[in-house]
Amino acid sequence: MTTDKMLSDVQKGIRSDFFTYLAQGTSTVTGATFQMALAQSWGKLQILFEDDGVSLVHFMNPLDVASYLGTANITTQNAFGMNYVEDFMGLGRVFFNSSVPQGKIYSTVQDNLVLYYVPVNGADLSEAFNFTSDETGYIGIHEEPDYTNMTASDTVINGMTLFAERLDGVVVGTIGAAGGEDAGGEDAGGEDAGGEDAGGEDAGGEEPGE
Repeated sequence: MTTDKMLSDVQKGIRSDFFTYLAQGTSTVTGATFQMALAQSWGKLQILFEDDGVSLVHFMNPLDVASYLGTANITTQNAFGMNYVEDFMGLGRVFFNSSVPQGKIYSTVQDNLVLYYVPVNGADLSEAFNFTSDETGYIGIHEEPDYTNMTASDTVINGMTLFAERLDGVVVGTIGAAGGEDAGGEDAGGEDAGGEDAGGEDAGGEEPGE
């Protein structure tokens, strides 16, 4: 396994842990399509952080938006192994990664995300150790060859952790359900209120005219 591949695998593990953490967000919305779910998430965050001038960030599975991206004229960028689009549909920055479960959108504001880190080649470590770092400088690897048995030992360190400060400021959106918040489902405007029972055969059926 190459050094770059090992660094990439460590990044993947960090992303997976981060999205598992975001899945615990306590605010929820739903939408029939990814556009509707994303718009509902945007609206919910506007309410949760209405007194703050905030920048919104969303995380999605690329399969949920692949058809749209195939026809849209947009430019993607890359950071920490994730493709992202600035000001996607006017709703904020959207990151795409397969570690996000398909059918889910995790949304929050940029200031709610916290990164703790120690540079692997910072003054405290570089005086004693020499690591090859990834592009962030927070993940490092050192490979030491052993010529007696033609092997090499690898030491990998990770000096970062990423999480949301407020879980109530994380909105978990679900794609493919009725739009709006969870409290507003089908009962309010579904078949029970205006379905067949009110105007069906029982009220004006065959019995009165037989």
